[in-house]
Order: sequence, then structure tokens, then C-alpha cells
Amino acid sequence: EGNEEDKDGWWPPRLVHVLPAPLTIRTVLNQYLNRQQQQQELGKNEEESTDEADDENNDTQKSLSSSWEKFIEGILGLFDDALPVYLLYAQERPQYLAMVNDEKQKSMRKCDVYGCEHLLRLFVRLPAIICALTSSSSKRRNNDNDDNYDTNDEHGENENTISEEECRKMGEKVRDLVVFLQKNVNACFKAQYREPKEEELTDMEMRLVRKCR
Repeated sequence: EGNEEDKDGWWPPRLVHVLPAPLTIRTVLNQYLNRQQQQQELGKNEEESTDEADDENNDTQKSLSSSWEKFIEGILGLFDDALPVYLLYAQERPQYLAMVNDEKQKSMRKCDVYGCEHLLRLFVRLPAIICALTSSSSKRRNNDNDDNYDTNDEHGENENTISEEECRKMGEKVRDLVVFLQKNVNACFKAQYREPKEEELTDMEMRLVRKCR
């Protein structure tokens, strides 16, 4: 927090998120994944079938479970990549930069720091982000045989490019996840706020603070 001398002059009348969040994105999505797996297990137990059908059902259940696990990890990875580019307001960026320069927090994944309030921003921006990723994927395919294509550029290094088919498959799962968040608002959204520290102020705010000292 700003010191008392600063506040006697002027201090920005705004708050920042407490980070790491009391309930992080990874924690909530792991709870959602457990719910999906439990529902699949219940559905499996309610079915009566032959031994041959049991083997087939087991394979199907494993495939579904793996599919949901990949989806959750994909969302976590997408959030990590999208946060600094798409999801922060201008006044939140100094706090983010302070965090990534902090010895204790800079090695943490963004999904282990931020809460679901920021995850919702990802879903709002998802169409534009998916468009950017699919475009990047197309560029990589078109340049596979181009000797002048630099595989170390920002597109070549992006491991999260996705195909149009993967995009379509993601849609249904995203809708289900959003419904889960809507039904569990009080349990999933636990944001806390505090006054910004000096290193979390914008350049304009810092100039005003110094001017009023």
C-alpha cells in the first residue's frame, strides 16, 4: 500500500485485485473437471450391459475423460498466453508487470495467480483470440515448404495454434463451462481488492502522486 505521507497528498481512488486470487482459475477448473468425471462415472454405473459392452463403455469413458482433461489444460494455457495481450485493462498492467518481476510470483502460471473474473474476460474475447490462433495455424501450414520462413518468429513459436476442427469441438465444452460458472457464481468468484502499491501505479498516477507530495 502507499505510505501515509503519500495518502496525505494524493493517492489514486481505485483498487487492484489481491493476487494471487483467493480462488484461482486452475482451482475452479479442476473442480469443474472433477464434476465432469463424476457425472461420467455415474452414467457408467447406471448402465446395464454385457461384458463386451462394458469394455467398449470403459474405452469411451476414458476417451471422454481425456478429452475434458485436454480441454481444461487448453483453456489454462490459452489464458496464460492471452492475459498480457488481450485481458488486462491499462490500469492493471503495472500490477501485472510488478508481479512478473517479483521473485516469488514470476515463475507462477497466470492461471495460478488470477481468478475467474479474468477468465470471463477470456470468454468475451475468445472469438477474436481463436481467429488469431487459427490464422497463425494457417500461416504455419502455408509456410511449411517456404525456405524463407523463420520458424523462430512469433508464429513459429506459438504452441497454442489450433485448427478449425479443434475450434468447433471447443465450442460445446466452453458453453458447458460457462453454464457451470453461472450456476456457481458465489462459489467460483471470490475476488478481493486492495489499494495499489506505488509500483502498481500508472505513469500518470505516479506523476500526480509526486506532484502532490
